[in-house]
Amino acid sequence: MKKGKIFLLCLVILCLIFPQSSFAKDTKKVGNVLSVSGTVEVKKGGGNKLFKAFKNMAFTQGDTIITGKKSEAVLSLDEDKEVTIASNTKLVISELVKSVKAKSGKTNLTLVGGKVKVKVSKKLEGESRFNIQTPNAIMGVMGTEFYVYYDEHGTWVGVLEGVVMVNIGESKPVRVEANKSLLIHDDGSFEIVELDEEQVLRFKLENDNQEQVIPPKNVIVYEPEAESPSISRPSVPDEGPGEEVPPVQNPTFVSAEEYHPDPEKRNELKIEYVSNGDTLAKVLFAGDSSNFDEVEEIQYEVLTNGIILQREFMQNMISRDLSCVEIRLEFTSGFVLPVTLERMSLVEVDIDAFEANTLSVGEKIITIPFKEKIEFDTDDSLAPQNFKDVIRLLKEDGSGTVTEYEIEKVVIVENKLFIHLIDPLLPSYGGHIIEIEPQTIRNQETDGVQDESIIICFEPMPN
Repeated sequence: MKKGKIFLLCLVILCLIFPQSSFAKDTKKVGNVLSVSGTVEVKKGGGNKLFKAFKNMAFTQGDTIITGKKSEAVLSLDEDKEVTIASNTKLVISELVKSVKAKSGKTNLTLVGGKVKVKVSKKLEGESRFNIQTPNAIMGVMGTEFYVYYDEHGTWVGVLEGVVMVNIGESKPVRVEANKSLLIHDDGSFEIVELDEEQVLRFKLENDNQEQVIPPKNVIVYEPEAESPSISRPSVPDEGPGEEVPPVQNPTFVSAEEYHPDPEKRNELKIEYVSNGDTLAKVLFAGDSSNFDEVEEIQYEVLTNGIILQREFMQNMISRDLSCVEIRLEFTSGFVLPVTLERMSLVEVDIDAFEANTLSVGEKIITIPFKEKIEFDTDDSLAPQNFKDVIRLLKEDGSGTVTEYEIEKVVIVENKLFIHLIDPLLPSYGGHIIEIEPQTIRNQETDGVQDESIIICFEPMPN
């Protein structure tokens, strides 16, 4: 085992570590990866770095799962909830919590693009819910098995078992029963047809690297942007006999800067893409909604291969509560390139530095390095009186039993947080987890306050 190997998220079900009375409010849950094939990466909520996914890797609310070409990942969100992510897909774990009133949990997934298969084997009760959202629809289930595909043309839903209720804009929810499929066009129109076997087989065949099935009418095919079919453009005459003009590819996304949580501190934001010969016509934004029926055209500055969104838009149009928003780039060819803008993390752990500082069994001080100078978010910048409630260290023994270490004190020096333990670190078979609640730490450079939980897992090395 590599020394100091860090599991950014642990295999601990956090809701088991608290007494039953503490479930009066929502408590975060942790899911885990059941299997991985091909290229699958995970981006931790609030961070930018991509980590290679592996079997039994844990994830939590705010994380993003990204699959590459000819790849697949199977996730367990609970003992009765399973999600299979197909190739060329981006899925955000928007909400993953549990409470007394929602014993089966509250789960919200955002499908940015691609294909997923969802299986919820037990009927949800009380205030429990399971939703999966695309930019133009929200699917809600109580207990069922179904597929969701999304690309620039719209959303496709195919139901194998049970019933899926689909919200489309402001209209009345649409009921999709077993053996039916629903196609939602990007303009909000939709149609329900019989579920075709080829639609179901296509999900599996693509993941098994076999030849793609030609879909029947009204079925969306999600292709990676860099490999999308050629778009219709004015023809270019041949340069000579026997010479072929290569097909023109669709524009592809490269990168987008993150925006500051505080609107007053936001500046211009740069988005980079490869135009592949196409010309940008307009940029659309649907506000806090994911429904692009009513959109606003955004003013922008054109770059060689990208654009800059103006400061006025960034400060006035994006709510401070949103962790991400979607805009759409429309090109003269008719191609639409969706782009997700993400909120920056104001307080970020330096994972590489943490990994380099190997922790061993028997140590009583844990050092957590951050990327910038930090302080506690209190009036005097000293440790909060309730620090034992907002900073925790847990140990899991591999069988599900979790114990909590008692912390003597916590101290910040420049960019490091020191956790002093009363008892030394012990060996474990399931790993250790550090959890720091939101609103605990402040960035000295930006004065920004930590707005999401920090979760770090590690395994102390034996002496």
